[in-house]
Amino acid sequence: ATFAMYAFVGATGVLVNMLGFALGDEILGLPRVYVGIPALEPGYLSAVCGVELSILSNYFLNNYITFYEQRHRGWRNVTGLLKFQLVSLFGVVVQLGVFQLLQTNGFLEGVLDEVVRKYVNNGIGIIMATVSNYYLNINVTWSRGRAPV
Repeated sequence: ATFAMYAFVGATGVLVNMLGFALGDEILGLPRVYVGIPALEPGYLSAVCGVELSILSNYFLNNYITFYEQRHRGWRNVTGLLKFQLVSLFGVVVQLGVFQLLQTNGFLEGVLDEVVRKYVNNGIGIIMATVSNYYLNINVTWSRGRAPV
């Protein structure tokens, strides 16, 4: 039940991410940036805006709904949010890594249309990131002295 709620909160985070991206891109007009890494060029600050807003919303929804019994209160929210930020950053690396691995090695190439294949591979990356983030969050962010799962 906890994982189902965690996944539901994550799904709402996708919507928040998209809204944050649109806010940064269309309303705030955030610029593209060049960081010197060809695979990341150009970087969209609006994408960073979307990711950060989804991390914030996911933290507070998980803290007050999913992990209600272990929730952080008061100043503990600061350390909880910092831990959640680090776990989320790891999740982004997992998602992008799985996506790149599948894409560059031709997973489902010739089986699915190229556009559909990209979305399927990205979805697999999201699933892997969700599972790894859940494990890390129950053992790091909201552990409160429990034995690791």
